[in-house]
Amino acid sequence: MNSTTIRVVTALTAVGLAVAGCGTSGDEAAPSDSVAASAAPSSGAASGPSSAARPAPAGAADDAGATGKARALADAVTLDGAVAHLQAFQDIANRNGGNRALGSPGYEQSVEYAEKVLRDAGTSPRARSSRRRSGRRRRSTSGGGRARQGRGAVVLRRHRGHRHREGGRHGQPGVLEADLQKVTEGSIAVVQRGTCTFGDKYKTAAAKGAKALVIVNNAPGDWKGGTLGLDDGASIAVVGVAQDAPIADGQDLTLTVDAKTQKAKTWNVLAETEKGDDANVQMVGAHLDGVTEGPGINDNGTGSAAVLETAAKLGAGADVKNKVRFALWGAEEEGLVGSEHYVSSLSEEQASKITRYLNFDMLGSPNGGYFTFDGDGSSKLDGGAGPAGSGVIEQVFRNYFAWRNVPVEASAFDGRSDYGPFKDVGIASGGADTGADGKKTEAQQRQWGGTVGEIYDPNYHSPRDTIDNVNRDIYRVAIGAVGFSTAYFAAL
Repeated sequence: MNSTTIRVVTALTAVGLAVAGCGTSGDEAAPSDSVAASAAPSSGAASGPSSAARPAPAGAADDAGATGKARALADAVTLDGAVAHLQAFQDIANRNGGNRALGSPGYEQSVEYAEKVLRDAGTSPRARSSRRRSGRRRRSTSGGGRARQGRGAVVLRRHRGHRHREGGRHGQPGVLEADLQKVTEGSIAVVQRGTCTFGDKYKTAAAKGAKALVIVNNAPGDWKGGTLGLDDGASIAVVGVAQDAPIADGQDLTLTVDAKTQKAKTWNVLAETEKGDDANVQMVGAHLDGVTEGPGINDNGTGSAAVLETAAKLGAGADVKNKVRFALWGAEEEGLVGSEHYVSSLSEEQASKITRYLNFDMLGSPNGGYFTFDGDGSSKLDGGAGPAGSGVIEQVFRNYFAWRNVPVEASAFDGRSDYGPFKDVGIASGGADTGADGKKTEAQQRQWGGTVGEIYDPNYHSPRDTIDNVNRDIYRVAIGAVGFSTAYFAAL
């Protein structure tokens, strides 16, 4: 029987550079000059808010007064204003090794920049930091490791959605116990990327006694990496390899993994309007961090810049009916760490005051289109409907795009960006994006232009995700969606 040695440069380790918890210890943000804090939730919210169903927030998607204010803010936010922030993020990356990833000076300077913009807008932005242990780990499995492929190793199509970390979607089979039925104790499990999370694959393989898990990419091209979620003391090595890796069922493998973890600090930056009902908070967020591979300007400088532009044009003293809280999340690329910690740190009472959450991630994809989450579940995509009230959020976005005479499609409401933790505890959620690594169809090309068969952002998670990667025509429309939805729900 042939034997193959695979040396892995990029490993999927539990957390990787991610720190656990970087949100506030309560509903109010802690001062930005606070010392590094424990990742544990506050004593008043040890288990986080309940996931029980919540009643739908009051209000519909066709309120005339709210629509008027929504259109006014949509017109007030400008491409030039948002691009100025993008240029600042690009300059930060240029000064700091080409990226703004967690643990880098570029990320810290992005936080400082966001705080300055929000202060200039009249708000009092606050941030909370936290740390995790550092260390270096070398993990090797060798000798009699036998590659065992289960049904999860069949080729699955790439997902259309805009987050990479959980593989495919749209009705493909998930990883169940049967998917790894051939894995025996001491073997090296080999599975195909797709549908269920990398973490679920890892846990299933580890429970069956596998020495290691190899996840094979489900499409040609570079492997973008991923995360396993929060660090739960991973007991086996987990690596990702290209689709054409020379691995066969039953083959003897020698797998050597060098993985590094390091101490990192991350922040959530939060700011809110002075006025408005604080028992009906409308949250508007985007993740501030990028990946190590590049500057992260489309992903997600565009979302962060649009939120900053909206906050600046709305102003801290805006005469709003409902309080608006802006959030720039940390460590999203490491597994939604910042938003998950923020939500889990809320008490039930604090969570009940957050009426809606709007998320914006990748708003200027060069071959993109316009997507809003399937809040009402009518499009029958994976993830189903969102919590009560999410359908109204979806319709508000559809109303905006209709006003701009731009076709919009639904995207799966499956929790793969920072709206996920809010959705999980029953807070009405929604958002917009312009696509990532899904491929543009002929129908989409007819309505949006672009190139059929090419992914929405060909420079996704690469060194080429620079300010020149942003499609400014698409971005101009998407920025308006942030302003429109923010003002609508502030007034509803």
